[in-house]
Amino acid sequence: MPRPLLDSDTIYEAALGLIESGEPGALTARNLASTLRCSTRTLYKQVGKQEELITSLLDYYFRSKTPSFPAGQSWQNAILKWSCDLRQVILDRPNLAAHLTPENHAAIAGYTKPMLTFLIKAGFEPVAAADICKSLAHVVISLAHAEFATQKYPTPALTDATARADVTALLYSRLAEDLAQPDPALPTPNFLRTVEWLVKGIEAHQPSSMGAN
Repeated sequence: MPRPLLDSDTIYEAALGLIESGEPGALTARNLASTLRCSTRTLYKQVGKQEELITSLLDYYFRSKTPSFPAGQSWQNAILKWSCDLRQVILDRPNLAAHLTPENHAAIAGYTKPMLTFLIKAGFEPVAAADICKSLAHVVISLAHAEFATQKYPTPALTDATARADVTALLYSRLAEDLAQPDPALPTPNFLRTVEWLVKGIEAHQPSSMGAN
């Protein structure tokens, strides 16, 4: 009698555990099958090849973290909250998030949908709201990946005051400011500045009839 198929959530949770175990290349069909006590053939039948599993895993994870917005919140505050929440969701799963390449950005569509709906209800045209969400997602993902990089390869300290006149040195000093953030769970100053600039740009292009909120 053939063994019944595994529940998809069970497969994804086991895969998340493997990919975040800290062991390079831990998420393989063989390891996952061993964890689930099933055959690799059963896995391939349900989740496909490795690339398909990663895409489905990203979609599963981000859908499980879908945000909500308090009633009466302004679209500006909603964007800030959504961006900060997405950053944290990415940082919580660094090994999985490493697979969040431009080709896989569609995997966060489920996470983005509440933001899109909120903006449309706030008065934005659907196409404009979709463009805003796409830009926000690209920026947040890029900034989160940059945080991973600076944590892995710390920026050298600058002690020479004259070196600060150099553009490259200035950039290093701003990165050092972000690394000095006392609580890693809080967005870095650069992250907050970038989102604020995006919001200001959106405000400048929104129809005057929409008002400030």
